[in-house]
Amino acid sequence: MLRFVFWAFRPCIEVFKHCRKVINVDGTFLIGKYKHTLMMAVTVDANQQVMPLAYAVVDSVSSNFNTHAKSVKLKDMCFKARAELRVAVFHRIMEQIKALDPNAFAYLDGIYKSKWTLSHDGGKWCGVLTANMSECINGVMKRARRLPITTIVRITFLRNVKNFYDRLKDATRAHNMQ
Repeated sequence: MLRFVFWAFRPCIEVFKHCRKVINVDGTFLIGKYKHTLMMAVTVDANQQVMPLAYAVVDSVSSNFNTHAKSVKLKDMCFKARAELRVAVFHRIMEQIKALDPNAFAYLDGIYKSKWTLSHDGGKWCGVLTANMSECINGVMKRARRLPITTIVRITFLRNVKNFYDRLKDATRAHNMQ
C-alpha cells in the first residue's frame, strides 16, 4: 500500500537560492487506482515566473478553506482579505465575512494572520499571493490526475527539463541582443 512518495530535481532546488523566499504548497486529487493527492511546492523567480520546487503524492490532505467556504462570494471575500495590504481594511473585510458565515470567520480567525495575509506578513511575502502560483501549476497538473504515479513523475521531470531549456534559450537570446 502506497502511503507517500516525494521527489525533487536538483536544478529546481538550486534555482531556489535565487528566488524569493516564499514557497507555496498546494495539491490536486488523483483519480484512478490511487486515491491520493499530488502536492506541489512552487515559488516565483526574479522574472515573476512560477518555478516548481518539489512534488509529493500523499494519502491524505488536511482540510482547507474550500470545505468551509460554500459560496463564491465568501471565497472572493477571503481572497480580498488575503490580498489587502491595509490592516484596517482587512479587519473590515473580516467583519463582512463574519456576518456572512460565522464558521468561515472562525476558521480564518484561528489561523495566524501572518501565514495567509499580506496585511500581517511584515513584508516577508514580498507581495506574493501564493494562490496565484498554485493555480498556474494546478492547471497543468490536473490533466495528469488519471495517470499512474510513475508517469506523473516522468511528466514532471520532462516539464522541468523543457522549462529550464526554454529559459536558457531566452537568456541566451537576451544576452546576444546586447
